[in-house]
Amino acid sequence: MYKRLEMRDRLNLVHARLGLPLLDQSQIGQLYCHLNIHTAYGIDDYAANSQSDNTEDSIVARLPIRQARPATGNMEANTYFRILRGPLDKPTDEVDVPLNDLVTAANAKAFALWGSLYRDELEIPLTKRRNPKPSAIRQWLLTNTSALRYFFVFLPYPEKETKGWPLVCLLQWGAHEAYTEQLDALRRIAEDATVPISTQTYCLTWIEECTDTSIHHLTAEARARSPERWKQLEQWVGAAKCRLKPTELSEQEWSILHVIPFVISDWAATPMGRAPTGARATWYKEFGFMRTLCTNIIAYNDWTPPHWLPPEGLPGMITVGLMAPSSSRSIGNKCTQVLGKTVRGEQPAQHERLVHEPKLPEREQRNEGITKSVSGTYRRKSCPDTSPALTSYYDVVTGDEKQKHIQKTFFDDKQDRTRSRQQAERETEKYGRDGSTHTTEQTFGFVTQNVNAFGATEQARNTWFGTFGVTDQHGRSDVTILQETLVNSKEVLQYEKLFATRWGFRQGPGQQQLSFWSPSNNRKGGVAVLIDPYGSFKNVTPVLKEHWTPHFIAVQGYLGGKRTVVCNVYVPHLYAEREAFYKNLQAFDLPKDALVLVGGDFNCTLNDEADRTYYHGAAGHDSPRLRELLSQWGMLDPIAIARPSHRAKYDLVKHHNDTHTYHYTISGKGEASSRLDRWYVSAERLAWVAAWNTVLAGAPTDHHGAKLHLHAPGDPIRVRRPARIHPAPTFAAEEVKQLTIQLLQEFQATLSHPEVTAATTTVKWEQLKSEIARSTRRCIRARKRSLRGTLKQKLTRLLRQQQRLQEEERGRLVTVDTVTDLMDGLSLDDTAGPTRAARLRRAIGDCKRAKTAIRQQKLYRDTTHWTGKTTKEFFRRISTRFSDNTIHKLDPIAGAPNRGIHDKADILADAWTPILQQDAADTNNIDEALEWTASATESTPEQAATVDVITELEVRTALRACKRGKAAGPDRLGNGWYRDYEEQLVPILTILLNLWYDAGHFPSSFLEADIFCLKKGSSQNNTLNYRPLALLNTDYKIFTRILATRVSATLSEQIHPNQNGFVPGRTIHDTLDLYDAAQRMAIADPYQIAATALLLDFRKAYDSLDREYML
Repeated sequence: MYKRLEMRDRLNLVHARLGLPLLDQSQIGQLYCHLNIHTAYGIDDYAANSQSDNTEDSIVARLPIRQARPATGNMEANTYFRILRGPLDKPTDEVDVPLNDLVTAANAKAFALWGSLYRDELEIPLTKRRNPKPSAIRQWLLTNTSALRYFFVFLPYPEKETKGWPLVCLLQWGAHEAYTEQLDALRRIAEDATVPISTQTYCLTWIEECTDTSIHHLTAEARARSPERWKQLEQWVGAAKCRLKPTELSEQEWSILHVIPFVISDWAATPMGRAPTGARATWYKEFGFMRTLCTNIIAYNDWTPPHWLPPEGLPGMITVGLMAPSSSRSIGNKCTQVLGKTVRGEQPAQHERLVHEPKLPEREQRNEGITKSVSGTYRRKSCPDTSPALTSYYDVVTGDEKQKHIQKTFFDDKQDRTRSRQQAERETEKYGRDGSTHTTEQTFGFVTQNVNAFGATEQARNTWFGTFGVTDQHGRSDVTILQETLVNSKEVLQYEKLFATRWGFRQGPGQQQLSFWSPSNNRKGGVAVLIDPYGSFKNVTPVLKEHWTPHFIAVQGYLGGKRTVVCNVYVPHLYAEREAFYKNLQAFDLPKDALVLVGGDFNCTLNDEADRTYYHGAAGHDSPRLRELLSQWGMLDPIAIARPSHRAKYDLVKHHNDTHTYHYTISGKGEASSRLDRWYVSAERLAWVAAWNTVLAGAPTDHHGAKLHLHAPGDPIRVRRPARIHPAPTFAAEEVKQLTIQLLQEFQATLSHPEVTAATTTVKWEQLKSEIARSTRRCIRARKRSLRGTLKQKLTRLLRQQQRLQEEERGRLVTVDTVTDLMDGLSLDDTAGPTRAARLRRAIGDCKRAKTAIRQQKLYRDTTHWTGKTTKEFFRRISTRFSDNTIHKLDPIAGAPNRGIHDKADILADAWTPILQQDAADTNNIDEALEWTASATESTPEQAATVDVITELEVRTALRACKRGKAAGPDRLGNGWYRDYEEQLVPILTILLNLWYDAGHFPSSFLEADIFCLKKGSSQNNTLNYRPLALLNTDYKIFTRILATRVSATLSEQIHPNQNGFVPGRTIHDTLDLYDAAQRMAIADPYQIAATALLLDFRKAYDSLDREYML
């Protein structure tokens, strides 16, 4: 029985069971409320009458009467709700198919009848006799908006018909309706005798400009909605009489608001339908369901929100949580109680409900989750706690049962999401490579970009050059090829120097050439190749230079030890010139022993469905000569090979979003895209292709870049960088500092307990460092979430919105994340662009440009020299000593276990373990060696001081000797962190080090380190050709520094006088002087004329000397 109830009644049941108030709408005076709401919103009679009719329409045909619906009732309403909600590209649920067919047939019948009845009066074009469809005359309807309105009034199910219309058509209709409404407002003001003559003249002049028949209708609409003119007019006649689009509404939302009254069947019965049409902005601002309605129509083609509109009462009185198409009727005396009416003869008991008390009109308010009307407020009265009728039909749900149900629902949803993700991964595996790679994998990047003349200003050019050095998560862009540079021959040297300066290099004779330019001809064409000096493409030189033109350039170099040729083409867009260009390329002889990459703007596609979103029957976009060229050169398209021959619509849309680089607008059809910019690789290089993606340039352009990721097939590189703990970002520095001080103070308080031991403190100290690291990351994340205006966060949100848009286009169902991202997208209203996708791309580009400018300013600040400044920043930028620390494929030692190609840490450990963990030396041999040296008789005061109590002064001195900026150990708390919290850490470390030193019990982290490997030369595949450097924790370094300081005072007493290395007070010059004296004595003594000096050193002393012997 419960399932047969309407959704409003179900909600009333739930509210009654939970003791929540029920909101009734039956006792409100409709006329009184309408009058109050219109007055409160400033919608006076003048504004209402200004839109009473449209003077543009001269049709005298009577308004048609809507055709009766063949099915009515609650079941029909709920099924119709589901039909309007479902996507068009998916089949209708089996249970809804009968009504869907009935609705479609009813609309088709009404359309045929409307055409026969009003063809003469409205001059409706002829359609097919059998199965006529409105889509056949859709363009005519859009140019005859009066007939279009009459058509939708005649249909029994206008929402169903509107759902099948493309959004671009609805926006075109809405824009024309807004144009008509704005002209009517101007005419009304011009005819108003109370308005000054100057204002009337202003309006008449404006009307003449908008109705000029010699201009395009889009130009006329743009003139009619001019914000500057409307704002000026508002100063003269007031905002209520004007029709300016509010700034918080996008053009799409504004257009949809003008269409809604004509396509919603029950609109006239709603308060908005009875309100003046000029109150559209008020509907949107004041009523949340209107915003939901516009958003769902634009973003999802979801026309179910119209069922949320209340047929009676005020919009503000809709109960929060209404989610179904049912009306707000009470269940009556079945199983609930509404507004004091008894249930089955029961007297009203005591629980809270809402009673309306009229008062002076006020704005809509919200208090404690209850919506207040603009014409009244609500107070609470006592009503029954539970209804006897409810308890007779349903069991009371306890809190524990509710909690278990929530947990079960969450678990089921988690399982469903996991299964969906796994299914998506399986679908992706069917198609092979999808253009993605591992997030930590480092690749060789090759980018092609049409720069469209570098913009029109010097600032735009500098923005372009700032984007060329940007890296992504997969590493650098080793090579960037440019098309349509429009750089002439006189500007080549200037641009070469500009690009070299960008990297801190000079350009000229004897200098490394970083860019190659083929100039334009009469400011047409122009191509270039840019090389990252720190990238992997080395020893680059020109090739085929005799064939360089404004449309072709080629260079050669070495990539991963392989000779590689990179060709850059910018193909003319005219068909004849394009085919001739490809024919000329066939005469070029490419190097036979080189691997070839060809990229650029090809201005054509070879696959209609995959490479274009819009195409027609003509073959002008295809190129037979390109096919011949690719066959002759042996070039392959890696994307074409990876994509399947047959794609579902879902996968095709994803493919378009992932690979298309050129976006444009087709009149009457909306936005389209194609894959003009792409890469071709030689067959030998195909195995090197790891992934591909489009690159949204940081400068404004209609072309996206196309990036090809390459890697050596047998030597993929992955780099994982640990999270930085200190220093904290500026926006979270103060919060992190307070949190850390609090944790340290709490820990210091625990050390005063008398039962504290070395064993317990080692565990607690490790736990404290882990907690500080976790708390710091949590604090930084929390502060990041609270910051909404940073460029990084804005860019992340924009990219996430772009991803949601692509998922939406592929037909993915709406999720909570989607709704959240849509709310973030409301800030895009002021961004230029015809579609949401275009606005997103423009906003992402603006954000990248801003980041590039800030990065450039920081670079200038860091490298600007002044008197007394160190050269650290300068040499950090240009030094390449430690720039290449990449460890390539390693050869495991004999007998080592099988390891994966990415298990390089384990392969190095297998090789170094037998060296660093050799068997201990024989104690007899140690004793024999010690007899060679003089034995100590008694300890000196300096030697006895090595075991004294550690003081705070020693800890402070050792801590301050730790330089900032050094690499941190495994705990990620480096020297800078200890220096910043010196006052809190010195007493803590003094207590801990004394406890540990006395007991000989130290934290396990003292034996842990991150190993950094430096290359020693020779073969990089040999695991022993790397020098391991241990990155230790700072607390360990402080302790060892204290011991080293104490021991250094006794070294001169313990070490032989002739050993001068690493002994305080001795220098290597003493050894050299001793050697020189011995050499002179040997020369002077005839008996030692044949003497030989032996210079001995321990081979790999660190690896072979026993530590017990050294101690």
